[in-house]
Amino acid sequence: EQPASSPFPSLMEDMIALLAAAYREPVPLTQKKHIRRNVLEKTFAGSLTGKDAPEHFSAEHRDSFVTGYLNARNLMHLGDRSATVTPALDGWLGLSMTERIQDAVSFALMDVLGDIQTIVPFAGVISELPIGASFEPSVLAKFLHERTTASGSVSRLAGRIWQMTSILNYLGLLLYREGRFVMTGAGSGFFHGEPLPIDKNNADQFTLQPNFETLAGPELDLRTRFTLELMSYRKSRDVVITSVVNRRGVARARERGMSVGQIMSFFETHSRTPVPQNIRFSIENWPKAYGSIRFEPVMLMRFHDPSMCESVLHMPEMKHYIRERLSDTIVTIPADRFRVIADILRKAGFLPEITGENEPDPANSGESFQNFSIHEMLSEHTLPETAGNFVFPEKAAEETS
Repeated sequence: EQPASSPFPSLMEDMIALLAAAYREPVPLTQKKHIRRNVLEKTFAGSLTGKDAPEHFSAEHRDSFVTGYLNARNLMHLGDRSATVTPALDGWLGLSMTERIQDAVSFALMDVLGDIQTIVPFAGVISELPIGASFEPSVLAKFLHERTTASGSVSRLAGRIWQMTSILNYLGLLLYREGRFVMTGAGSGFFHGEPLPIDKNNADQFTLQPNFETLAGPELDLRTRFTLELMSYRKSRDVVITSVVNRRGVARARERGMSVGQIMSFFETHSRTPVPQNIRFSIENWPKAYGSIRFEPVMLMRFHDPSMCESVLHMPEMKHYIRERLSDTIVTIPADRFRVIADILRKAGFLPEITGENEPDPANSGESFQNFSIHEMLSEHTLPETAGNFVFPEKAAEETS
């Protein structure tokens, strides 16, 4: 029986959801460098992964697989206290959905099946299944054990096959039905190198509603979606994802370098309908609060007396370096330019001191010097065998006479 449609690739959506969460803000970790359980539960809320045959592939399997993939592919860095996305995200977003799922399947084959003696026959059998053909993982495990090079006992092999086929199900390639897995049209094409249907329906627009909610389907271009994720928070997740654009999200976009004009242009370009007036007003006004509190890396420059401070402030070379005068003997300067400023002051006849830094004395550095004697050099390069075999011209003349 040919299935009507492929299942939703919820496992890929889980990967995207966790990446998007870490793209918005650093994700907190436990002391053992695991993503906190409550964070994963919130991120994966509404996920369909683990609903079919949970005894073989549960929500815990999902959590382990997703974090393992993102870490192994260097898409997420696990620091001491938080997880962040890496620059590799840029390249990953540039892939097609087919390429992303191909990469996820490749990782799963090695992560779950573990050895090439099992991977090759398993992939060969799966790729030869016609559309609508079904199988039971334990039966497939017995066949692979008895007829192929697959390693491990039947029971151990069956557990791995169940996990692997569950992953293929949650990536939209196989359909789970009453204890059996059915080959879908998308899965058959996928295993024969064809692009997935979702890549043929790629879109770059979402629905923006007056209540600040956005509705985005799985076909939304992933770069567009991540920009939208940056400026919003998720309200609910189904096949269609509902997010809410908010003040903090717009501030995040400003922090990443987007101007107000670029933010507005993004919504004008990618919203299916004209941007509602209230949202336009908010986007134009929310960023005004951005930068009302600023952090600047500066250094204090302290003078012995006010007259010296005045003389330095009136130097033409210094006018570009003075950030702010705090008192009659203290000014602030750019933290990254203090050495340049110190050189200017020395040339002007001043003797500035940099607190915490002293010019090292080479004569008292404590460094050793490796010396070599001529005897050591000659002993390393003597060639006695050459000297012994050399025939002097005088001796050659005597031998020939």
